[in-house]
Amino acid sequence: MRRFEANLYSPAVGRHLPVMVYGHFGVPIVVFPSMSSSHREWEDQGMIHVLHRWIEAGKCKIYVTQSIEWEAWMNWNAPPQWRAHRALHFYDYILNQLVPFVREDCQDPGARPTASGVSVGALHAANCVLKYPQLFSRCLGFSGRYDLGPWFDGFYNDDVYRHDPLAYAPNLEGGHLDYLRQNAHLTLVVGQGDHEGSCPDQARRLGQVLTQKGIPNWTDVWGHDSAHQWNWWQRQAVYHFEKWLGPA
Repeated sequence: MRRFEANLYSPAVGRHLPVMVYGHFGVPIVVFPSMSSSHREWEDQGMIHVLHRWIEAGKCKIYVTQSIEWEAWMNWNAPPQWRAHRALHFYDYILNQLVPFVREDCQDPGARPTASGVSVGALHAANCVLKYPQLFSRCLGFSGRYDLGPWFDGFYNDDVYRHDPLAYAPNLEGGHLDYLRQNAHLTLVVGQGDHEGSCPDQARRLGQVLTQKGIPNWTDVWGHDSAHQWNWWQRQAVYHFEKWLGPA
C-alpha cells in the first residue's frame, strides 16, 4: 500500500499540519480525526487495516489530516468567542491547503472528495459537504454530534451558527440548496449503545432536516449494542464501504 506523510503549511493556523495518505488510486476520502486530533488516528485505531482491501484495490485513497480541536471547540479554558473564531482558521486550511493538496495528489483539479470522520470528525465532514459542496461530494459520518450549542454553555454568535449544522441547515436555500440537492449525499451512521449519548437524536434530527430540504441522505441507526467505540466504527465503515464502493 502506498503510504506517506505530507506536511501542509497553513498561514491561518500558523503552522504545518501533517496529513497521512494511504493508497495510489480511487475515490479520494478526506478524514477528520476525533478529539485526539491526530493524523495517525485511523491507522492507530485499526480503521486503515479494516479498509485496506479497498485501498489496495485502487477503489479509494484516504487522507487523514491533523485537526486543531484542542485549540478551538474543545479548548475549554479559552473564551467561547475565541474558540469559535479559532475554528475558522481550520476551515481556512481545509479550503486553501488540504483540498488543493488532495486534488494535486489525485492529478485531478476538479476532484470533489468524500469527507468522513467519527465523533467530532463527523461534524467536520457534514460541515464540509453542506457548506462547500463544490469541493466535497459526500459525507460519511460515524457517531457525529451535529449541535454545537451544548459546547458553548449558552454563548452563541455567527461563528458558532455557521458551523452548527442543526442551526444553519434548516435555512439553506437558493442556488446553494439546489446544488446540494443535485450533487451531494450525506450518510449519518450512529449506534444506540454505550457512550453514544445524544448522537442518535442529533443524527435523526439532521437527517430529518436534510430530507425536508430535499438533500439526498441516509440516517443509518444501528442497535443498542453498537457503542461509541472504534470496534463498532470499524464494522460500520466496512459495511458502508462495501455498500458504496462494492466488494474488494
